[in-house]
Amino acid sequence: MNKFILKLVVLSALLFSLQYAVFQKLQIELTSIYSIFYIFLIFITLISHRMIMKQIGKRPQLFVTYFMGLMTVKLFISLGIMLISIWFNRADKFPLAITFMGLYFSYTFLSISAILPHLKSGTKSDNT
Repeated sequence: MNKFILKLVVLSALLFSLQYAVFQKLQIELTSIYSIFYIFLIFITLISHRMIMKQIGKRPQLFVTYFMGLMTVKLFISLGIMLISIWFNRADKFPLAITFMGLYFSYTFLSISAILPHLKSGTKSDNT
């Protein structure tokens, strides 16, 4: 879990640096709503990763169902947060939507790439 947190911190720093550079180049104001995006997505990624890792250890047979259900819930909560933020900041709707979706996909990719090695090792031990 500590290795995952380190990867999460590094990814967040890289994404924020990239976002800052792009926003400076395009002359878009970096408001506090973007920090809420980062905090929310880091928090939900940590929670979902922890829940998925517990499920791998307990019942690997139900992993796919649990994983898909958790990712669906995460997607709908994230969509709700994005829509609420766009509703209250209509002038910045395109930068908000693009930034949020980029962050969402980046954190989801990190979570999946961190889970796969554990799933593969769990599958190998089940077959032996």
